[in-house]
Amino acid sequence: MPTTHRNYDGIKNGLVWGADCGAYNGKLNIEKYLEGLEALKKYKNTCLFVTVPDVIGDAKETIKLYNETVNLFKGFPVAFVAQDGQENHKIPPCDCVFLGGTTAWKMSSHAIKIIKQAYGKHIHIGRVNYRKRYRNFSGIGGKESESWTCDGTRQRFEGIDTAIEGWKEIMEEPLAPFLPLFDSNSFS
Repeated sequence: MPTTHRNYDGIKNGLVWGADCGAYNGKLNIEKYLEGLEALKKYKNTCLFVTVPDVIGDAKETIKLYNETVNLFKGFPVAFVAQDGQENHKIPPCDCVFLGGTTAWKMSSHAIKIIKQAYGKHIHIGRVNYRKRYRNFSGIGGKESESWTCDGTRQRFEGIDTAIEGWKEIMEEPLAPFLPLFDSNSFS
């Protein structure tokens, strides 16, 4: 299930993990996603979240889809993926708020408002590839900000070794941990 198409050694060895349905590409195969999660059920005690399907850039449609599909993910901590316009709606019951959305929305004050509304839940921020975006979220304030994670696809563009070296410097800063993210695209 990893986006990098690697094996599950980290999960099998007890590392925390999250799963993303990969709906951002518009080609969600929910049966494959659920099949993959079933295979990982024995590791659910180290799972931070699994995303419930969402519609990129559309909070209203995401809320509708979340309500229609959330029960398929019983047994896992579920993540609601906040999208553009979520600031106009209540966050539905969930274990984690995953900040998705378009880049412009994610970098706006609306996204920070959603993060603040989600205090007390795990917060995950998608597509954090470089220091600028990482720093944008590092100052969200309060002790709850210590329990947020992020992911990115930097390694796809720079190669794994270069990306790791680039992240070492950032990771030495006392901010959020970088979480390897898994998505359903690797099931195909």
